[in-house]
Amino acid sequence: MKLTAMDRPGAEFATSGSTGEPVRWIRTADQLRAEAALVHTELLGPADHVVTFAPAAHLYGKLFGEVLPELLDVDVTDLSTNPLAAVPFIPGRRTLYVCLP
Repeated sequence: MKLTAMDRPGAEFATSGSTGEPVRWIRTADQLRAEAALVHTELLGPADHVVTFAPAAHLYGKLFGEVLPELLDVDVTDLSTNPLAAVPFIPGRRTLYVCLP
């Protein structure tokens, strides 16, 4: 049986340390789901497709490239390992693009 982000335990993320000591951020699976759902409800609105350039090792990539699509049961196009690939545009779909600044 394949585990999804919903079945996996939480995750750990860390700042780069470029401006000081690296800081670890630990999220439980419930926290990840709650954070993704909150941002979706308050900021994003409806989406029925996700294109992510953010790797899942990054908090944004995990939240919006894995957890949120599973909460919404929508397709994901993961371009985090191939950012020069053609970005899909599907007419009629509300696509969320997940990028890192």
